[in-house]
Amino acid sequence: MDAFLSILPILVLLLALAALKLAAWRAALLAFASGAAIALFWKSLGVRELAEAAAGGVATGLFPIGLVIIAALFTYAVVEQSGAGAVIRNGLASLSADRRYLALLVAWGFGNFMEGMAGFGTAVAIPCAILVGAGFDPLKAVLCCLVANTTPTAFGSVGVPTMVLAHETGLDAARLTKTIALLQITATLLSPFLILFVADGWRGLKEKWLLGVVADFAFLVPWLAVAAFAGCELPDVAGGLCGHRGVRAARRRRELAVVVLEHDEDDAVDDEHRRDDRGRLQMLLHPVVDGQADGCGGDHREDDL
Repeated sequence: MDAFLSILPILVLLLALAALKLAAWRAALLAFASGAAIALFWKSLGVRELAEAAAGGVATGLFPIGLVIIAALFTYAVVEQSGAGAVIRNGLASLSADRRYLALLVAWGFGNFMEGMAGFGTAVAIPCAILVGAGFDPLKAVLCCLVANTTPTAFGSVGVPTMVLAHETGLDAARLTKTIALLQITATLLSPFLILFVADGWRGLKEKWLLGVVADFAFLVPWLAVAAFAGCELPDVAGGLCGHRGVRAARRRRELAVVVLEHDEDDAVDDEHRRDDRGRLQMLLHPVVDGQADGCGGDHREDDL
């Protein structure tokens, strides 16, 4: 009974969101009410202790988590209002017309990086918008990004989920980080191949399996190394940057075949405008590109973009 009651508030939250279609804040209040009722009447927790626990939960949500969300939303608003968001989306989408390559580059490399830096849905929403803008079917774009987001979530938002878990359970954060990384190895190894399958079915797996291997180990090796020796804050950032760099390197060396997406003539961008966008993208992403070059042992050139 205790095990069932411990997950009952989560079940109430999911039911309220999925079945009752309540707003998120209403569903959260309903889940809190169910948890409070269990604490008061089943566990005989006092009102004062319940209030202290609730206040602690609110504080944890506002400060470690809320500050990350506010900073991410502020940065996103600045990027969009300045017009840089459109340049970044168009620039990433124009890197290649091969949907399999784009899926790994944007959903796997860029998405994992976004999860490590911001999290809270940005790693799905932003890469998904880029893929749709590049001509992907919206459902396939969402599925690619959700599959890619399976691995980095535990270390998302600069490691907030793992740090909170370590704080609440009293476990050593370093050991917990290593354990989580080892538990996720299987999902990490499978994710790039699932992305290829979602993007282009069995043909994608058959023709681009080598690209999947490159994406896999370019992400996995630095991800595991940082988790083992540096903690839970930066595995996704390092893995995302190196995974992005590894996929780009494999593409540049023409080791893999290219399948070109069909584009309408009205949607084509003239070469001069494309070069201008790539130059602006180089400027906007300069710290990221430098991080890839310095951290992954590669050079960067404007024509790479």
